[in-house]
Amino acid sequence: MAQTPPRSPIRRVFKLIGYGFIGLCLIAGFQFSRLHDLGSKPNFTSDLMKLNKDVQFIEANSLKFAYIEKGQGPLILLLHGYPETARSWHKVQKGLAAKGYRAVAVFMRGYAPTSSAADYSVRSLGEDVVALIDALGEDKAIVIGHDWGASAAYEAAFTSPEKISHLVAISIPHPLGTQPSFDLFSRAFHFLYYQLPTSERLIWSDGFEHIRSIFKTWSPNFNMPEEEFEDIRNTFQTPDGIAGPLGYYHAVAENGAANAAIQPDSKISVPTLVIAGDSDGTTDLNWFKVAEPAFPGGYSFEILSGVGHFPQIEKPQFVVNLITNFLDEN
Repeated sequence: MAQTPPRSPIRRVFKLIGYGFIGLCLIAGFQFSRLHDLGSKPNFTSDLMKLNKDVQFIEANSLKFAYIEKGQGPLILLLHGYPETARSWHKVQKGLAAKGYRAVAVFMRGYAPTSSAADYSVRSLGEDVVALIDALGEDKAIVIGHDWGASAAYEAAFTSPEKISHLVAISIPHPLGTQPSFDLFSRAFHFLYYQLPTSERLIWSDGFEHIRSIFKTWSPNFNMPEEEFEDIRNTFQTPDGIAGPLGYYHAVAENGAANAAIQPDSKISVPTLVIAGDSDGTTDLNWFKVAEPAFPGGYSFEILSGVGHFPQIEKPQFVVNLITNFLDEN
């Protein structure tokens, strides 16, 4: 008989204190929509030439993935998070290519110009990683993920360790580190916010300034370059631009513990480097320290001072150095 997977900590948080707050948020959201005319969705126009610059396409896991490739050597798969794109890796990607790696930055499922999807569960994200390694013609790869990309990387490393030689996770701890607490709930507020039926409209109604505010909140010491913001906005202005990224958050609420194979008691057997900033508004550094027992294959944890949620954008050369030193030592 199939066993029911254990409930994840974040799911318990949703059940213990989240539902009441979600109800309040829903009421507030509906009232906001009633009192503020957000109007119909504008006919956004993306710069398709810029969107597709240097982009290649490949079929994997029944989707058409867009990616940017630089360098030659062992394959490194770069997986972005929210609210970012494959281009958010461009400085790290350039640095890794210069060090003798084939650095492939992927536009995650639902992020244009990659196909949209019906399923945004972490299980599917992990399957994407494995399928992409195969589609790119390699037996295994070094996998580096940030935010949702880190969740995808953890999932793939747990379910298919034979496909991953090394794992690097940025800004997101293993599920063992995220125990139920008010702190976890307060830092995961955006998970609740994005359940609102008005959330997509609220994001585009101000010209995507909400995205800029996320960077300021999650990385308070960092001023996002305008070119980074324009790359993100260009992706989100496509017809289904924001629906896919928000689908990741909807999947957590809809699927609960079944959203991922990896659970708090899951072990990762591949050598792992985790990088976090001490000014990240979404996490507590203790979460990463608590998670160390989940990595019997080796665990290195590096903290970047004054850095927020986006180390690969804020301090790209530091990140490149940490990654290459880790790979050299392992």
